[in-house]
Amino acid sequence: MSTHPESTPEASSDIDVFELLRVVWARKFLIAALALLAAVIGVAWGVSQPRVYQADSLVQIENRESTIPGLQSLTGIGRQAEESTTTQIQILTSRRVLGEVVDRLDLTLSASPVMLPWLRDIATIWPGPRPQSPFLDRWIAPYAWSGEQIDVSRFTMERDTPYGVKLRKLDNQGGYMATLPDGRQMQGQVDILLSDAELGLELRVSRLVGRIGQTYTVSRSTRASAITALRGAVNISERRGADILFMTFRSSSPDEAVRRLDAITEEFLTQNVARSAAETEQSLAFIEQQLPGAASDLETAQAEINTFRVSEQSIDLNAETQGLLSQVTTLRTQLAELNIREDEISRRYTRNHPVYQTLIANRAAYRAQLDTLEADTAALPETQQRFFNLNQELEVAREIYLQLLNRQQELELVRAGTVGNVRILDTAQALPYPVSPNRKQAVLLALALGVALGVGLVLARHFLRSRIDDISDLDDFGIPLYGVIRRLPGRRKVGGRNRTLMLDPGRGQHEPVIEAFQSLRTSLYFGMMDENPRAVVISSASPGDGKSFIGANLANLSAGPENRVCLVDADMRRGYLRRYFDLPRGTIGLSEYLSGQAELADVVHEISPNLFVIAAGNYPPNPADLLMSARYRELVTLLGQEFDLTIYDAPPILAVTDPTIIRKLVPRMLCVISHRNTERGMVQAMVRTLDKTGAKIDGLVLNDYQPGRGTGAESQQYGYYYASRYRYSKQK
Repeated sequence: MSTHPESTPEASSDIDVFELLRVVWARKFLIAALALLAAVIGVAWGVSQPRVYQADSLVQIENRESTIPGLQSLTGIGRQAEESTTTQIQILTSRRVLGEVVDRLDLTLSASPVMLPWLRDIATIWPGPRPQSPFLDRWIAPYAWSGEQIDVSRFTMERDTPYGVKLRKLDNQGGYMATLPDGRQMQGQVDILLSDAELGLELRVSRLVGRIGQTYTVSRSTRASAITALRGAVNISERRGADILFMTFRSSSPDEAVRRLDAITEEFLTQNVARSAAETEQSLAFIEQQLPGAASDLETAQAEINTFRVSEQSIDLNAETQGLLSQVTTLRTQLAELNIREDEISRRYTRNHPVYQTLIANRAAYRAQLDTLEADTAALPETQQRFFNLNQELEVAREIYLQLLNRQQELELVRAGTVGNVRILDTAQALPYPVSPNRKQAVLLALALGVALGVGLVLARHFLRSRIDDISDLDDFGIPLYGVIRRLPGRRKVGGRNRTLMLDPGRGQHEPVIEAFQSLRTSLYFGMMDENPRAVVISSASPGDGKSFIGANLANLSAGPENRVCLVDADMRRGYLRRYFDLPRGTIGLSEYLSGQAELADVVHEISPNLFVIAAGNYPPNPADLLMSARYRELVTLLGQEFDLTIYDAPPILAVTDPTIIRKLVPRMLCVISHRNTERGMVQAMVRTLDKTGAKIDGLVLNDYQPGRGTGAESQQYGYYYASRYRYSKQK
């Protein structure tokens, strides 16, 4: 059965918030560095973006009827409802409105100084004149810094596609060099027309402000692209609960923003008034077209009835006939009005529209009544019937003519009073400061993202770590931690491999590491006070964890006048412990003793009066068999009787079975864990391997520890401890 508690999945899945906070706090400098880097990127982004200014204005959409009372009943149609604000927004952003603005302001023309590619607004963080440096001038001389301007009053070229030229200022008298699209260069002068017959070029620069060598670009885009750009710069929203449009326009210049937004609202107002008057113009044109015919019909009817009266001398109509004549005249007048209204309605609606259908129904009713009355007139005498018809035609013609005259006068009055349903409440006004980029917000956002990225990176490393990255990671295995050995700053090659130095307390170097070894020695001393023999096995999970370094220096620092120590290199496969003590190659050792080729006195080498070493000897073909022999039992007993402390440097546990055999007769076992090198799974496998044989690990030693490199809080605390070195001075 295992003697070491293993962490369960439930326990490992618990999240300790305070531990996470300690982990984050432990890596505060990394998080601060990432936050600072993000803030620098935010500042660089803010400087690289052009400044954008915003102008705004208010436009009211009025819903109102005609100012002429009875006009709707006169025309019979009129507007049933004013357009919604959504419709007005679509009209505002239409090509019809924006295209007129583009043409009026010549927005297809663009002229500007060339800005720095990545630091367009560098002057805001470096105010004043640009730095004077031959090295910098080589790179930034052609680019604008602050205050450069160019105005172009004419620029044309015989091309349908977008075109442009590049200008470079030559002197302070207005001279410049123009680079044409075909690569040719022409010299020009401010306020003088520059022309080229081959390209059909005409260019007049009216103002050029900047240093000598400053470059400018002059280009002309298509009308469609200029309209698209203008539409993208304007934003229109409806004020809730009111027919008011809030319009904003963004541009690189506050004056340009005001000028362009005012042009849009004025053009919208002009077209709205023209559109409102268009209906009246069409109706008036139709009335003027009908008037000559109506006058001619009236004259013809009057002439015919006069002729009939002369020929018949006298015509007498009774009261009944007079009433019938009046009714028929009224119905015919109404039918004539309906015919006129039908001409107007047909220009607006289809036959299926309710207005059109109402007109058709009224006309059918009038026609039915007229047919009934005309049937009654058939019973009249022929003379009266003839006079009745002529008189009826005269009355109808007179009524139609008078109505057309009245309508003409009223429509002329309407045309004179047309003002549209759009009113500009506030003309355009720009803010004195740019609305974009918001550098403060960008820096704060970048700073927050940097902190979030740093925290996320630290937590990701903490949760995804697979190696022993922190001292607290060892708590999961339930094995006591006997010591923490810091990485030594000095290294040297031992036997062709990178090995750390042997520690020498007399030199006064590596004091924190020596103190750690002394602490390890003390822990072993009190842990083995009642044990016999007093011996310990030092092993590791895999090669390269530093077990030989730990064993050699522990033996060296433990040896003293009252403590005889023997260090045994029990790794008869790849042991190199002899190199720490400069023993020659081929030195006989453990393998020769276990095989019976040498006695104990022959293999024990005295390094100092109280420190003795048994080398591994020549590598045998069967080290495991030798360790299972009686000679090994005898060796453990003899060394326990002869020495106060015996240290066995065993091979890695996961590599061979030798450590489990050695551990059977030795009361204590320490395993060396390499910081940021040994994987957690290897430690778990090492514990399970020993548990299968009934052995156990009594303690762990964290080697090659690098303060501050771990992700946990304890790593930083140990880092602080190791940063403070104890120094002892002689008392005076």
